[in-house]
Amino acid sequence: MNILQAIKIDVTTQSVYIVEIPKVGILKAFYEHINCDTVSHFHLDEYHGCYVDDEGLYRDRLGYWSLSGFRQSITENSIISGVDHAGYEAPALPAILEWLQSMIRFYRADEVVTEPVIRIVSF
Repeated sequence: MNILQAIKIDVTTQSVYIVEIPKVGILKAFYEHINCDTVSHFHLDEYHGCYVDDEGLYRDRLGYWSLSGFRQSITENSIISGVDHAGYEAPALPAILEWLQSMIRFYRADEVVTEPVIRIVSF
């Protein structure tokens, strides 16, 4: 199948819903859904990853979202995809949509104060 079912977190409409993303050109599709030029990724759980705007803190922000139990708010839209055993994108598991809808909280741009920080780590 050439389509990936993922989940979009939309701060403008303050909603969480399933989107279909083409596997060919997947990164470009992430940029379009998130409305950005570069993305960062973090593991949401063992089976899902979250893609966010890498430069979201440097732009005029539309809003934020956070999950119960998470310490930080995420700026702007995000895409959540499943992850297979090899670390590649896979369809999001159906249960994650319900879980996200029950755990998510949206914030307007003026409700969160953030400062971009660059940390240099050397080994």
